[in-house]
Amino acid sequence: MQIKKEEIRENIIGAAEKEFLKRGFKNSSMRTIAAKSHTTIGNLYNYFENKEAILDEIIGDTPEQIIQLINKHEAAELVDLSKDEMEKNFDEVVDTFMPKFFPMDLLLSNSLLILMDSCEGTKYEAYRNTFLELFQAHLASHLNVEKGSFLAKTLSHGFLSALLFIGKNKRNMEDGKKDLINYIKLMVLGMPMPPKL
Repeated sequence: MQIKKEEIRENIIGAAEKEFLKRGFKNSSMRTIAAKSHTTIGNLYNYFENKEAILDEIIGDTPEQIIQLINKHEAAELVDLSKDEMEKNFDEVVDTFMPKFFPMDLLLSNSLLILMDSCEGTKYEAYRNTFLELFQAHLASHLNVEKGSFLAKTLSHGFLSALLFIGKNKRNMEDGKKDLINYIKLMVLGMPMPPKL
């Protein structure tokens, strides 16, 4: 029996992440993952029984983390600041509260991006709707509207689309975090008015 090497395993996972993000789980093949991880298909099967096993490894406990994150945010006492105070103190609020309520590494992780956008036809497919429903309820409480309101649905879908776009197009994690913070700032504070001429 061949001794498994961690480097080969990590290469397989990295190649699978890229394939799942690009093609989705359903349209990705073990043969392509093997080729892109610079190993043989036979050797790939020494590490993972099938494509589902690779997906399970990538997703890990991400669904539970996201549900806990939303529930934790719901239970927390929110900052009671006016819009002007929030605008003046936004960087401080971001530094203090973002790590607790919006851990950027998780929100921009390949595991979350794959979970939300690349799991059609898998046991994880329903998590996208679960996330959207939880986030709709969360936004509805902030907006003081009904949970199933069109506004809450629209904003939650918009946030997920922005998150996926930023996550898939980030040059690196730091740039992705800056872009996501700017988007969240826009959602929280609204569109800035252009300067008067």
